[in-house]
Amino acid sequence: MLRNLLLATLFMGAARGIIGAQCVPSEWFRKTETFSAIADIQGQGPAGSELQLEEQGKRVAATLRDYRGKAIPVVTKLQGSIEESKPVGGGPTTCKVRLSGKDNRGPVEVEGEITPVYFKGIITRRMGKEVFFYRLSLKRQLSNEQNRVGILRYRFGQMLQTTMHEHGREHRHRLSVPNGMDAPLKS
Repeated sequence: MLRNLLLATLFMGAARGIIGAQCVPSEWFRKTETFSAIADIQGQGPAGSELQLEEQGKRVAATLRDYRGKAIPVVTKLQGSIEESKPVGGGPTTCKVRLSGKDNRGPVEVEGEITPVYFKGIITRRMGKEVFFYRLSLKRQLSNEQNRVGILRYRFGQMLQTTMHEHGREHRHRLSVPNGMDAPLKS
């Protein structure tokens, strides 16, 4: 009984690590995430932005692609950091990202937040003495492999929850046996 409880606890701990989002990858693990909002404007071509993040530990190398009606985007290389942020009062963990770089028009900064579905932030561009701010709301793009892994993680989590629920029901049933017969020993 104690062994089963210990195993169930270990599995739940593992499930939390698998199911929960981990913001900052370990130093030896490289993680790539892509976010975009690109529309095809009829007669003009693609318009919008794509942000690709290459994360390793708290360091991030990023590529910002701005599509302005041409098949070839304006590309800006950025460097920065990522850190985990837990909201005060609870709620889902978010990842704060700060990036900076330079393109042919001047310095570029991107500050934002990664959620399970979106990257939301602000781009600051400095051109001469002028400063321009743009809101950015990009949707996460998943590869086929990431979709398969996500489905497997979800199914594994569901299986663990079902197993834990059934284990809890079995435990309650055994405790309700009359005269304490077949009930587990109290510690």
